[in-house]
Amino acid sequence: QVAALKSGSRARSEVERLQRAGLDASLMPPTGRNSYYRIRLGKFVTKNDALAKGDSLRQQKIIRDFFVVNYAKQTQ
Repeated sequence: QVAALKSGSRARSEVERLQRAGLDASLMPPTGRNSYYRIRLGKFVTKNDALAKGDSLRQQKIIRDFFVVNYAKQTQ
């Protein structure tokens, strides 16, 4: 996960920016207790693969920060 935003329009804009950068970005809408739109990138075979990609994107300044979550159904 690379972002969590309150504003749906800002979240959609960020997903579009990441997709223009060639990333498999998707938007998870707010659910139940969670009032944030969550932006997630791709699916990775291992946690280490996800960590390596996140570190690379952070070094390239494409994202500011990230954390690895287990897979959940994503929508856009």
